[in-house]
Amino acid sequence: MAKKNQTQSALDSQFARVLALVLAGLIAILFYLNWFHDLVNLFASQPAEPQVVEEVIPVEEINPELAACLKQRVGDVDKMQQDGILSDAQYADFKERAIQLCRQLNPT
Repeated sequence: MAKKNQTQSALDSQFARVLALVLAGLIAILFYLNWFHDLVNLFASQPAEPQVVEEVIPVEEINPELAACLKQRVGDVDKMQQDGILSDAQYADFKERAIQLCRQLNPT
């Protein structure tokens, strides 16, 4: 036989259920207000923010020493790849290191 006088937990009460529903509604409204425009742009296949085109200034005009270093060191790495000394993975790593070295030696 089932007990007729079972006590309910506070989490099983009607008040707790209404409170959970209200909190879920508030969270849904918060998400809507924060991300509505992003979701509209996503589903409309539009970029989220307008793209900004900046004028690119050649490195030679900004820092001629950096440009000379990059030309020499990256050129050396390119030559090593052409000679077959470096694989493609090594080439990318060596080129990145050469660029980092030149930027450390010639800060802008």
